[in-house]
Amino acid sequence: TGSWNYTDGDTYHLNNNMIVIHSRELAANYTTEFERLFITRDFGPSNTDVVPHPTLSIAGVPVQNCFSPSGHCADLVVQAIDGAQHSVDFLAFSFTDKNIGAAMLARAKAGVTVRGVVETTGSQTSSAQYGPLKKAGLEVYTDGNPWVMHHKVIIIDGHIVVFGSFNFTASANTSNNENLLIIDDRQLAQAFETEFARIVAVAQHPPVKP
Repeated sequence: TGSWNYTDGDTYHLNNNMIVIHSRELAANYTTEFERLFITRDFGPSNTDVVPHPTLSIAGVPVQNCFSPSGHCADLVVQAIDGAQHSVDFLAFSFTDKNIGAAMLARAKAGVTVRGVVETTGSQTSSAQYGPLKKAGLEVYTDGNPWVMHHKVIIIDGHIVVFGSFNFTASANTSNNENLLIIDDRQLAQAFETEFARIVAVAQHPPVKP
């Protein structure tokens, strides 16, 4: 899973992430979601959207797994941000969810370092959270990728990673069929922090689009 779509553009031009996880319990979650969508065509909010293992441990690593729109995934994202003690770093293809934005602003006011990069397209709309975060004096940038920055990632305190196909938008939370993982693993978080630093550097010194 991850933000990566099966396209040439996502592979060769857009910033994306993908992860392969070996876990029968997690696979059961995705299989259940697949069968609900593929076999019963039960798209959108549903009372039958039940995740067998919403919380699990994989080789001792705590994992939360959520599927929208029935899983209220944005609540889990806000909860994770609310628990931040030192840092919140994010990469956002689309960031319009006011509750997630408010959670970041609240942690920043509490002394937590909040930094991020958002995809340039749509970043200046009235609902975009880039403006309020920038106005509050946070270190946030629009991306420098000449194409599209497609990540949907939040890294918390250097050891928790929030990621998947889930955009930080009301549509992703209440309308779209999306998946989300919250994994507490410092090694995985470091890999995402390396990508975060690379995306920030490009945002600060964007190349010229060919």
